[in-house]
Amino acid sequence: MLILLCALIACLIFRRQLMHILDTLPERAAAWKERLSALCAPLVDVVRKEYVRPDRGVTRPTNPTATRPAALHPPQLKYIPADDPQAAPVCVPVLSLPFSIGRAHGCDLSIDDQTLSHTHFEVFACGDNYGVRNLSKTNGIVLVNEQTQRIGACLRESGQVQMIDPAYGYLRFWAGGQFFQLTLVDSSAPPIL
Repeated sequence: MLILLCALIACLIFRRQLMHILDTLPERAAAWKERLSALCAPLVDVVRKEYVRPDRGVTRPTNPTATRPAALHPPQLKYIPADDPQAAPVCVPVLSLPFSIGRAHGCDLSIDDQTLSHTHFEVFACGDNYGVRNLSKTNGIVLVNEQTQRIGACLRESGQVQMIDPAYGYLRFWAGGQFFQLTLVDSSAPPIL
């Protein structure tokens, strides 16, 4: 009888807490929507930038003040095979962007490793820089913090992005059991892998 009474009291308390959560759900959703909008605003601005063609009546100046940057070379992608950590790094040319990596045969780089997702991540360009975008829904990407040389942030959610820090010229990370390094070819950074 005492157990039944305790269970009834617990149900009433849980019901009251659940009703409170449901009553405040619209306010919580609005607050989270504002937070997400604020966090995503810089990325959305970069994605929405489009080339606007000048009007046909407008002519370009004969002596432009700004010069166009030289064409970027595609980055280099190197990885150490998980089954042989002592092996030399495998260098893969990134010929087209976005460049997908995973264990599926349709990926630009297909690696036979069960720790990788079918399409785990992709290398992409954004303006004059490159980065990686997590496409995995379960495995994610574990970044290396270049200042501390230790494991840093983890990109767990599909769609999360990490750009190469121009101060270093490369980005090192784990995806599944593979260790990757994405390096800017124009960078003067010493090769890590």
